[in-house]
Amino acid sequence: MKNLIITIGIIMILAGLAPAAQEESTDSKTTPEREARMAWWREARFGMFVHWGLYSGLAGTWKGEKVGDRGGMEWIQQRKKVDTWEYAHEAFPHFRPSTDFAEQWARLARAAGCRYVVFTSKHHDGFSLHDSAANTYDAKDLIGRDLCREIVDACKAEGLKVGLYQQSLIKEFDASLPDDPDWSLDSVSDQV
Repeated sequence: MKNLIITIGIIMILAGLAPAAQEESTDSKTTPEREARMAWWREARFGMFVHWGLYSGLAGTWKGEKVGDRGGMEWIQQRKKVDTWEYAHEAFPHFRPSTDFAEQWARLARAAGCRYVVFTSKHHDGFSLHDSAANTYDAKDLIGRDLCREIVDACKAEGLKVGLYQQSLIKEFDASLPDDPDWSLDSVSDQV
């Protein structure tokens, strides 16, 4: 846990040193609401992006062997070319978030000066941290918890805004999915 906190702290410090994005919209359909949100984001400048999910418990290893030397460990399933069910069988025993993980992250973000937190609600491996209506490959069915709800509630309690990152297009990792190239686009709304 100490290494995780130090790593997140370093990332947050480095992110704070980067200049704020100063994009100018050329879209004539830009709404006042969007402009207000972008103005808030530009002023907020500093937030935390939490890249976390089922793969995190594997800690860069597959069946006891190191998968790589740097970064990209969320791609373990693809790198090892395993189907979803074998991957899940190996990863599930290692994915046990503590009961207060969300509060710890929110306090850390607030203490570091963050104004917002964005986290992965579903990533490349297709595992949802929320209770998904699309399938049972989610935290609610695995451990009986809606981890997205826990994170959102903890961040709001600390006065932080919250954003979600959801990767829905996972066909390339699971050969058991349909061959229809539009399958994921048709079902995305069912996955949230």
